[in-house]
Amino acid sequence: MGRDIKLAFLLWSLLCCASDFEDSISADIAFVKNSWLWRRGLRLRHNANLFHLGGCWMHDSLVQYRNYPYNHCCCDEWKRSYRCWTETPATQPRQTFRYQCCAYLYGPGTPCLNRARDTRLQFPGLPVLKVRLVPSDFPYRSYFPNLLTEAHLLEPLHGQNGAPGPTLCVADIGAGNGVDSVALSLMGHVVVSLEQNARELQLLKANRMLNNVSFEIVSGDFTMTNLTAASLLEANGGQPFDVIVANSLTYLPQEVFFGLLDLVERVGTQDFVWLLICGREVYDLFDTQRANRELAMSRFELVDAVTFANVGNAFESDVQMGQVRVCALQRRGRSPNAWRYRWPRARAKEMVRRGAACKPPLWRCSADSFLSAT
Repeated sequence: MGRDIKLAFLLWSLLCCASDFEDSISADIAFVKNSWLWRRGLRLRHNANLFHLGGCWMHDSLVQYRNYPYNHCCCDEWKRSYRCWTETPATQPRQTFRYQCCAYLYGPGTPCLNRARDTRLQFPGLPVLKVRLVPSDFPYRSYFPNLLTEAHLLEPLHGQNGAPGPTLCVADIGAGNGVDSVALSLMGHVVVSLEQNARELQLLKANRMLNNVSFEIVSGDFTMTNLTAASLLEANGGQPFDVIVANSLTYLPQEVFFGLLDLVERVGTQDFVWLLICGREVYDLFDTQRANRELAMSRFELVDAVTFANVGNAFESDVQMGQVRVCALQRRGRSPNAWRYRWPRARAKEMVRRGAACKPPLWRCSADSFLSAT
C-alpha cells in the first residue's frame, strides 16, 4: 500500500509540475524577425508541404512538448519515435506526417543535432559552421548563436550611450564544445573560452580549427577563483571582459555556482553585462535550478529580461514552453547614469506581454497583449 501511495504521489507531482511553468521573472516576449515562417521558426527542407505544417507540433498542452520533443520525434529511430505519429508500430514513417512535419534544418544537410560526428550549422549573417558535437556528455542546443544573430543580442553594446563595443571582449565560461565561441569570434569579437572537461576541451579545440578562427582557450576550475580569474585576464591581455557568457551552468552544485559568481565579478569590467540564459530547464520538473538563478540575481542587478518565442527551431521544447529567456545582469551599486543593457524592442517583429491571454505553447495572444516595439 505504501509503495502505491508513493507512486501515486510521484505521478501527481509529475503531472502537476509538468503543466505548471509559472515564471518567477517578469519578461516581455519577443517574436524575432526571420526569413522563414514567422512564429513557426522553420527553415524548410526542399519540397516540404506547407499545407501539412499547420497540423504539426501544434499541441495545446505543455506536457506534450516534453513527452514528444522535436529531437525525439524527428531524429530517433522509428521503433522509438513512432508514438509521436501513430498508435500502430507497423505503420511506415512515410504513411504519417513525419517527413512533412520534421522540416527544420540547423544547417545544410543537418536536420538533427548531436547525431553525426561532423555537422554543419548555419546562422543568419555567418558563414556555414563546420562543427564536431560528439562524443560529448552535454548535448548541444543551438539557440544561443541564433540569439546572437537573429535576435541581435549584442546590439545594445555597440558603442552608443556609453556602451562598450562594437568590438567586445567576451569571456565564454563553461564553453563546452566551443560553438558559441566560434560564432562570437566570427562576429568579430575577442573571445576567451574557459572549459575544464577534457572531452569538451578536445571538441573546443577541434571546432576552433575547423572554422579557422582564433581565440584563447583556458582550462580552469570555478572553485579556484583567484587562479582561474588570473588565467582568464592574462589570456585577454590583462584586460577585463565586456560580456560574460556562461550558458547551461545553473545545474551546478551551489558551492560551485558561488565560485562562478565570484569569477564573473572578478573578470568583468565595471559595466560588464552577463547574458544569462535564465529560463527554467524543461526537464527540471521541480525547478531545482531556480535557487542558482536567484543567487545570480541577488549578486548582480537584473536590468532587462526577454523571452524569445520563435528563435531557432521554434518547435523545440525549450522554445514552445517559453523558456528561451535572456536575463541581462550587471554590477550592483553603479552610478544611476551608468550604461544599462536593454534589448532593442524595435528589432522584434512583435512584442507581447505575458499573461492569462498570452501563454505558451503557440502564444495565441489577445490584441491587448501586444506592446509597441520601443
